[in-house]
Amino acid sequence: MYTRRQMLTLAAPPAALAAAAATLRPKGALACLRDIAGTRGEAADVACEEALWAGVQRAFAVDRSLVNLNNGGVSPSPVAVQDAMRRYLEFSNQAPVHTMWRVLEPQRETVRRELAHIAGCDAEELAITRNTSEGMEACQTGLLIVRHERIGNIWPLMAAPEELDGNIRKFEEIATHPAANALGVGEALAFHRGLGPERKFARLCYLRDRWAKRLAGHPRVRLHTSLLPRRAGAIATVEIAGLEAAALAEHLWSRHRIIVAAISHPSVQGIRVAPSVYTTIDEIDRFAGIMENIAEKGLPA
Repeated sequence: MYTRRQMLTLAAPPAALAAAAATLRPKGALACLRDIAGTRGEAADVACEEALWAGVQRAFAVDRSLVNLNNGGVSPSPVAVQDAMRRYLEFSNQAPVHTMWRVLEPQRETVRRELAHIAGCDAEELAITRNTSEGMEACQTGLLIVRHERIGNIWPLMAAPEELDGNIRKFEEIATHPAANALGVGEALAFHRGLGPERKFARLCYLRDRWAKRLAGHPRVRLHTSLLPRRAGAIATVEIAGLEAAALAEHLWSRHRIIVAAISHPSVQGIRVAPSVYTTIDEIDRFAGIMENIAEKGLPA
């Protein structure tokens, strides 16, 4: 059972690395974040240090019997984030009318400020919605940001009190909802800052380039994503000429337990490959080797 003081401490603004490291599970992730944060040199140099990233990989409780290369739309949370959500949910259930509405819900503002800092906007311009789709429906933008002068002219998805007409919080009016989801974002931000956005971006580009450059030389392989610096991140789309994207994605899953997304569009066809920071080099190399074999021999009959 958590006291009010303990719960306030859990949701306090993190000192990035310290806050993330304090709650990381399983054992060993603390040392990993410290090692990465203390490593000197450019982000691109840290990106290929496998000993450092092995600790990051252990911070996720993912199923290693499969290879998940479809992290573009939804991705596993670190165990620390899952633990935080459980703590908030357990505390909420002690007496929701008090613990959830009066104690936890006001702490949403701490998360709002942290998100706004990363997004580079005013906290009064950022709404915390349940997902990007909800934000797009309300604001016609892929971000959860609405400039001050536009807030009053955009209707929320659900009716909000009249006094919120010019308030960004009207976009969060979805009736009764849990506080744990939004507050768990605070732990995710701490983890993100512990890794460092530049180091994280460099690692994801390194993973992408490792498989993409290996396949790019094959005559049947077509990359539909630029590998030039700052033109793309972890996500890339690749096509094997003569193969339908859906058939290729199904083969990768049914025969090799590799998850990708099939992209079938009049202007482009292929599979979308999106690793994450928990993806290992062995998984990337396995995928690349299987793709090379398919490009050479085709899919089995």
